Amino acid sequence: MASVLGAQSLSFAIEVRATDPQLRGLEILDLVVDADGQWWMATLDEGVVRFDGDAVYTSEFGEVPPIVLAVAPADRGAFAATSEGLRFVSLDRSAVPVAQVKGPVVDVASNRDSVWALQQDRLYLRIPGGSFQVVQGLELRGATQFGRRGSTWWVCSEHGLWVRGRSGMWTLATDQAVASAAIDSEGLWAVTDSGLSRLSEGGWKRVSTGRSADWHWVPAEKESAWWAVNADGLYWVDQGAPRPLYALNGSPLDRAQTLALDGNGGLLLPQSDGVVRLPKPEQWYDVRTASFNVGRITSVAHLGPDSLVVLGSRGLQILGPRSLTKLPLPKGGVPSGIAELGRAKWVLFGEFGARSWNGREWKSVVNEWVLRSGFSNQIPVLETTSGWLQWNGSSFTSCAEPSDLVQPRSWDESGYQWVWGERGIWVWAPGRAVATAPTPRWVLRSWDVSAGQRGSNILLRLVRHGTPGAERQALRYRLNQGEWIDLGVARSIALSGLPSGRHTVEIDGVPRHVLTIRIPRPWWGQPRYWVPGLVVLAGSGLGLALIVVRRRREAKRWAAEKSELERMALRLQMNPHFTFNALESISSFVMEQKPREAVQYLNRFARLMRYTLEKADQERVPLHDELGALAHYIALEQMRFDQSFDFVNEVDESLDASELSVPPMLLQPLVENAILHGLRPLQGRRGRLTLRVLQSVEPERIRIEVEDNGIGRAAASAHRTGDEGRKRSMATRILENRLKSLAEASGKAYTLSVEDLNEGTRVVLALPKDEVWGA
Repeated sequence: MASVLGAQSLSFAIEVRATDPQLRGLEILDLVVDADGQWWMATLDEGVVRFDGDAVYTSEFGEVPPIVLAVAPADRGAFAATSEGLRFVSLDRSAVPVAQVKGPVVDVASNRDSVWALQQDRLYLRIPGGSFQVVQGLELRGATQFGRRGSTWWVCSEHGLWVRGRSGMWTLATDQAVASAAIDSEGLWAVTDSGLSRLSEGGWKRVSTGRSADWHWVPAEKESAWWAVNADGLYWVDQGAPRPLYALNGSPLDRAQTLALDGNGGLLLPQSDGVVRLPKPEQWYDVRTASFNVGRITSVAHLGPDSLVVLGSRGLQILGPRSLTKLPLPKGGVPSGIAELGRAKWVLFGEFGARSWNGREWKSVVNEWVLRSGFSNQIPVLETTSGWLQWNGSSFTSCAEPSDLVQPRSWDESGYQWVWGERGIWVWAPGRAVATAPTPRWVLRSWDVSAGQRGSNILLRLVRHGTPGAERQALRYRLNQGEWIDLGVARSIALSGLPSGRHTVEIDGVPRHVLTIRIPRPWWGQPRYWVPGLVVLAGSGLGLALIVVRRRREAKRWAAEKSELERMALRLQMNPHFTFNALESISSFVMEQKPREAVQYLNRFARLMRYTLEKADQERVPLHDELGALAHYIALEQMRFDQSFDFVNEVDESLDASELSVPPMLLQPLVENAILHGLRPLQGRRGRLTLRVLQSVEPERIRIEVEDNGIGRAAASAHRTGDEGRKRSMATRILENRLKSLAEASGKAYTLSVEDLNEGTRVVLALPKDEVWGA
């Protein structure tokens, strides 16, 4: 049988976390958090107490401290409202009286550099760069509390509530005694002798009876909403009646006298047994789904507005806006989850298959074991032991395995969202959030320095401020631009063995924070001790330096001579290779009985050999001469291959070949490869060999291109066999070695690249632009 409990209206709990145990036992009357994340507390017996996340510091008021009612953060300290006047409490714990505000102060507040101080009969204001001045236009008697939100200020007193709007004029909102108030964009809250009342366009409306004078208000993200606390508990106040909130264990959040922003999007709630933190005020848990009611939640389905069906380790229940129904589990196996079918329909699935509840009993929908459920293209699907099923509106039918299975864990309502997890179901509403600090950053709390065997040991303690969920923010740092080190949620950085000097510790985050550490040198590292010894060492070092310089000069001279010998050897390697190929061409003409062509060939060959012999011992030759010799070689090859290809020579108009110099016989191997392996095997079209001398993009370099429309490298590799392949390989290796030797000798780059064209190949040689006179 189903068990129905009526009138189970929604009641909510909020996550509560304990803070530092050092704060236990303090009776805190007021608490604020400054821009660096330090807590300033007005206490009943200890005066002003500051907590920096690591240690607790008590202010020094004298032998008999005054009564402190409120505190307000300021630059390098805080202002304290005391029974003896306004005091400024600095970081060194001293409490200095403010001369302009004498006599008991009942409340104090600040916003950046502006400070308000309230006495029973007057209100003081200090603007940035000025002193405390009395605010005009107020007739105060028995003032108790000052408040502000945006540009609106108000003062509560025994003779009414004074309000200052955007116009700057003060008006009396009510002449009743007001102990506490809060004003927002939609109206005004006031705590009077008759209870909590709301003033809106319709006039005053009493919301609750009973007077609790110690209400403390914190504005929420929603402009018409507040977080409030008094001795009875914590409340969410939004136009209607205040809604009480509880801890996740069901206990009330009572016995608190103040409420504060923690700077990270959470709230701080001082209680008699310490300060607790509410990290996510915008996240409310439904108390009915807490672990002590349903156990560990395994599945949830959404039925409608504020209506859910929940499967937990303690059973199955349906939650409505004002009801809770516990259902018996079906027999035949263990349930695995709940599948939504739409229009408030759902099925429970598991070892027994899938079954629906008709209000009295379970009805079988799927008979085979169901493993999981979800949505594919917004259609409910089930996975069984034999395949996948999809819902067609009245029954399940077979379907293919979905590629985009979605298993929802949240559902949107008007202005909020239902979300579920193992700890329970919660309502998430962004309007209930509170403000964070203006600049998220890492703050250095404290540090310790000790001497180690290899240097100084330093322990840095940091805290993250201005970031929601700051306690889960990972800490990552690096020392002296080194590797990043991840510390996870730890907040202490231990640096060991740091030598004397300047060190930087970079903390990752937005924005990044850089700490500079300066470690002084020991006595033996100070100048008055090491300067005399340095003079002696300098004299000895000078003598050694002269010996080293002399040896380096000799080594450099020998290296230059070695490089010159290597270049000469490479040039001598080029000449026999070229001569062998030329003689092979002459012999082919003789064998074919072509005396006229043989004479012409020998004439050109003689000119080419004369050029080769004359230039062999020169390091560089004019580019004009090199191109002329190359023209002789190409003409010889054209004769050899029956004029089967044309030759085109292009020189950039901006270049003067007679004024530029290049190493001799540098281009011949490239031309030879293009003719023999690209043009000679060509069939079906006439060959073309193009030689271009171009100005490179870089002003100090030229670009020489050897391009053919031959068969290309891939086909040439297929034709290459035996000695022919070895000769081409040797020519390429000789050229590469020569270019490497030239680069080492000159310190300038010689590069060679090959490009495959649609028809043929292009070889590009990039070399320095050297003039003849400079050679």
